[in-house]
Amino acid sequence: MRTLSKTAKIALVAGVAAAGLGTAGAVVMDRREDRAKEARHAEAMAAARLSLAQAIRAAQAAAPGAEVAEAKFKAGKGGPRYELELVRGQEEVKLSIDLATGTVLSQRVKPLGAGEEDEEDAAAVRGVRPSLLEAVAAAEAKGGRVLAAEVEMEAGRPVIALKVADKAGQVTETRQPATRAAARPATPAPAAAAAEAPTAPAR
Repeated sequence: MRTLSKTAKIALVAGVAAAGLGTAGAVVMDRREDRAKEARHAEAMAAARLSLAQAIRAAQAAAPGAEVAEAKFKAGKGGPRYELELVRGQEEVKLSIDLATGTVLSQRVKPLGAGEEDEEDAAAVRGVRPSLLEAVAAAEAKGGRVLAAEVEMEAGRPVIALKVADKAGQVTETRQPATRAAARPATPAPAAAAAEAPTAPAR
């Protein structure tokens, strides 16, 4: 077996260390870019007439009976807008909302995916309390501007994740534990109730 010289070993160790530092530097750079992007979004949202809570209400009006799984500010191709994902039964509804008027710019409906991840995401949204709208409205009532909100599953329990910008444009991320509303017991059908009623004795 060929052995490395002392000089070669030092060079190898230095190379590995440099690679590690390069990876760490890339992670730091990516995070800085994320922060810069969030700051730009917060600045753009400050000029928007519609808050994220108002956009959620507009989406729920456009898709009655649907529960909001995710809502966020989006800038890029097509111009700045709010994008929302909702769950209604076994359907996923995606909406784009105008920042100024609350008008629905686009709407797509498709069946929920059969994958485990899609089903888990849908289960997290159904009956969650507080709802995404309630969590966003509460954050906005404190003077924050919510950039993004999402219901997620964490260790088998629903969690509401928020990105909120303060008046100075500083963005913070919070994760709020949530619960699911208890399912209402089914009421007996009229036919079944009539069948259970006692009959009068024959004369």
